[in-house]
Amino acid sequence: MAFSTTSDYGQTGTDVITEALELCGVLAEGESPSSAQQTSSLRTLNSYIKTLGAEYNIYAQKEFYTLLTRNSQDQSVISGTKNHWDIMEQAEVATAYTSTDTDITLTDALTIDNYGYAIADLTMYVFTSGALYTADIASEATATYTLDAALGVDLAVGDIVWILPTTASVYFPIKLHTLGIVDGNNGQYTELAQVAQSDLYRSQGASRPNAYYQKREAGSGSFTIRVNPAPDDYLYFLKGWAQYQIRDVDTITDDLYFPQEWYLPLAYGLAYLLAPKYGVHPAERAALKEAADEFLWLASTYDNDGSVYFMPATSNTTAFRRDDEGNGA
Repeated sequence: MAFSTTSDYGQTGTDVITEALELCGVLAEGESPSSAQQTSSLRTLNSYIKTLGAEYNIYAQKEFYTLLTRNSQDQSVISGTKNHWDIMEQAEVATAYTSTDTDITLTDALTIDNYGYAIADLTMYVFTSGALYTADIASEATATYTLDAALGVDLAVGDIVWILPTTASVYFPIKLHTLGIVDGNNGQYTELAQVAQSDLYRSQGASRPNAYYQKREAGSGSFTIRVNPAPDDYLYFLKGWAQYQIRDVDTITDDLYFPQEWYLPLAYGLAYLLAPKYGVHPAERAALKEAADEFLWLASTYDNDGSVYFMPATSNTTAFRRDDEGNGA
């Protein structure tokens, strides 16, 4: 007897579109959608994803990181590819190194590459002696990381290094849920209190920040975080949980930005929306809608884990409400 060794089953836009067209009876088993069907169905799928986000308040929630890059900097502006990353890892140095060494051995191998990053796409950061040092990682062998260039600073056993993607994230948040500050010297994390903009500057001088204000600039494509008081050192990361819009499907072969339990709701919902284009009988279309609502409710109540969460507001739609006997209300 053989069992699968994975639990990360994924689907692409092609998979969902093909499933939806099969449910509509447009495609027989084993057939593939035509180019015209792909174009039309992809347009409808993206509209459906946006409608789900708007009507049911479905969004992604994940961690993000940004770096305060100078002393007394009280503002971090996130826009496009500027200033923020979606993953960061802390590690300790296993052996002492000089400023000219390019091979750094850590106490444990990094796990950041398990999140879809190649080792060569990562950069090592070191805060020491009141300064920031960085070097891109070229390769790895058994927890020893070869850098493109020497860090230019001596390292002692137990010193902390930080690993972030070389390229910042292109997706910026639309709302912060929590925000904290991480001391780059020792890894200490402290959660910050959210305050109104008018309360930001009541504390004068520079010290460890304890509060923040957030503002999304409508139409400008940027998100501003201000901390108070201004930091007395620039060796700080900001770490937060943020709300992001659901990503759409740019091309039909793109992977879906949804957990596995959302594949059936998407397929049945898309089939329901495509049904009028292909003359599906009203009774059959109604059955597709009923199945779509059922799968949508099941997915919305699932206890998600991982770095992406989907949090529908269940009070504004009958599709998610259930009576005491488990029937749709």
